[in-house]
Amino acid sequence: MADNTKQARWIFVFFGNLSALFRTVADVFIAADLFWYARPGEGEKPTAPDMMVVFGRPKGDRGSYLQWEEADIPVTVAFEVLSPSNTDTDTQPPTSVDADWRLPTSLASRLPAGISLPSTAGSALKAW
Repeated sequence: MADNTKQARWIFVFFGNLSALFRTVADVFIAADLFWYARPGEGEKPTAPDMMVVFGRPKGDRGSYLQWEEADIPVTVAFEVLSPSNTDTDTQPPTSVDADWRLPTSLASRLPAGISLPSTAGSALKAW
């Protein structure tokens, strides 16, 4: 949930642009401010990124993203839009990655025609 109108506007911009980019791709799910549960029984500790994109899942309405009911496909990309209330802890990358959140290996093949990923040869991508 946005803390202010500027942050909300950026979330809407991300959502609108990603929805437009993937409008012709039936199996790319895009959501804003939706709870993501990786495993059953995690009721007390969901993740709720400002924006999420999931390759390999159909578009459509959901109350929450329940990964085990979504062919166990994790969120592919999650966005957090910072606000003045974020602390230093909020802006740091996670210290560990859950092995059950395996990401798809063929993202490039899922992009619409004319969109490509930059080469990552010899470099590392850090995102959180």
